[in-house]
Order: sequence, then structure tokens, then C-alpha cells
Amino acid sequence: QDNDPKYMSKLSKEWLEENNVKVLPWPANSPDMSLTEHALGKLERHVRQHGCQPSLQEELWQILQEESKDCKTLYEGPIRSAISQGMVYQVQKQTRKRNRPRSKTCDIFACRAPLDPGIFL
Repeated sequence: QDNDPKYMSKLSKEWLEENNVKVLPWPANSPDMSLTEHALGKLERHVRQHGCQPSLQEELWQILQEESKDCKTLYEGPIRSAISQGMVYQVQKQTRKRNRPRSKTCDIFACRAPLDPGIFL
């Protein structure tokens, strides 16, 4: 959960405290640090580059299947590299803000050492 006001009502805060739920602080609407989201974003861009706008669910499903096969073929090469590089960029960007991790990162990223993209794969 982030600090989005809909999650920060008095009732929800009380429930979390009563049930001993530990909540990590991070800003509302923080950037997504999920590899799955990055991979789905890549797939979405491939579908958009397909050239046609599907008007039926079946057309979309067929395009998704074709593009996901291409993504599987490319996964070991450029797509895997782009996803991991994008992940490194997001982590470093969040780390630079106020010289400490700010969103869904943890203290391990607080150091200024360059990150190896392979740690996300």
C-alpha cells in the first residue's frame, strides 16, 4: 500500500495497528518497480506496433499470442536486457531522490555503487 489517501483513512490505519500489520513508508503514486509490469509494458508496446487496432476480443487474443511468442524468442536477448536496464534505471532514480531510497526500494539500494542488471533476472 502506498500513501494514497484512499488507503490512509482513519479506519484503515486503526485496523492495521490493531492487527499489527507493519507498513513501509513510501510516497503515493510511486513508480512501479515490478519486473512483471515492465515485461507487460514491453508486450503492450509490441502489440501497438503490430499495426492494427483490434476491435474484437478474439483479435486481441490472437495478436497477444503472436507477440508473446516473439517476446519469448527475444527474451534471452534484447528484451531481457531492456527490462533489466529499465529496472536498474528506476532503482537508481529512486535512490538519487534525497540521497536515500524513496519508493518500493529497500535499504540495499542506498549505496551509490553501480547496479548489475543481472540481479533482477
